[in-house]
Amino acid sequence: DDTHADIPWVDELDDVRRERFRTYGRGIVTTLMAVLDTDEQGSRAELLRSAEGVFRRGGNQREMAELKLAELNVLLERGDPVDLDAIVKLQETVDALRSADLVLECGLLRGKWLVFANRAREAVPILKDVAEKAEACKHRSLNLRALVAWGLAEDRAGNPEGCLRLLRLLRPILDDVLEELPERERPHFLSSPEMQRTFRTFRSLRGPGG
Repeated sequence: DDTHADIPWVDELDDVRRERFRTYGRGIVTTLMAVLDTDEQGSRAELLRSAEGVFRRGGNQREMAELKLAELNVLLERGDPVDLDAIVKLQETVDALRSADLVLECGLLRGKWLVFANRAREAVPILKDVAEKAEACKHRSLNLRALVAWGLAEDRAGNPEGCLRLLRLLRPILDDVLEELPERERPHFLSSPEMQRTFRTFRSLRGPGG
């Protein structure tokens, strides 16, 4: 059965990212093979610690990427200047980690940056892609946030009808997300700048008495 060999993202890797994977994979495999090959308890314990270090470095990279992602999102939402190079570098780190959710979060961040930089037309296909992939993997919260950003991008790109169509999709998704959130977190989520901007846009598109 060759179905498990069909991994689309592997074909999308450039030479630099492919070599990062090789280096990381070799470190893990080489260390674990050495653990199996040695009969000395002291050596085996040392090799296991080394293997744990390789895994830990990968975990730390993810944690650092998550912190950087949160920091850049806060700056962007606050209206503070964010350098596109910082987003590009974060995207490269996340691509190397091959964490599907972080890859989508980075795509969302880049799309929002383009919207705020008055480059909404460029943002539309990026945010559409993020929203569709988040829906496909049933990541409701990310799907909701991507739809919000996509709708705002459509509005800024001069397509209010497209924006309104997307915003009308939000209600059932929002209900699902709120249902999954602990009750104490719901007011914070609804009062976030992202959601407040969505509600304002929706009201303005509906018009008076709409």
